[in-house]
Amino acid sequence: MNNQFDYSQPNEQPPFMQGFDMMSPSTQKSDKKYAIASLCLGIASIVLCCCCCCLYYVAIVTSILAIIFAILSKNANGGKMSGMAIAGLILGIIGIILFLLIVVLNISGFFEEIMMETIEETYGMPYEDVLKSMGFGEYNALE
Repeated sequence: MNNQFDYSQPNEQPPFMQGFDMMSPSTQKSDKKYAIASLCLGIASIVLCCCCCCLYYVAIVTSILAIIFAILSKNANGGKMSGMAIAGLILGIIGIILFLLIVVLNISGFFEEIMMETIEETYGMPYEDVLKSMGFGEYNALE
């Protein structure tokens, strides 16, 4: 029996695998878990800011966590940020900006004025009269 295999260099990659990184799948997955978490949290922060009027306070937490996980992903990849981590970082920053915008608009009474104008246009009477007709009595929204 004549074997023509060369066993002298066991660490060399076969010709069909040359140029590929031989990292184990578990190492590749652990490097991407922070990037995936960052992206998911970034998306959640945007959704919570835009769609859920009462949950925008949770959005600031998810935005900050998205940024933290993007930084952890960069550290886990040896200083290189993957596309998912970059997207999570950008969405986290946008989530913080949207949160601050919503807070400023709430403090200024902008949303309340829009609500009052919409109700007055819908019912054809002043906002206070609509509330009185619903049994709420005296109410001044801007105080």
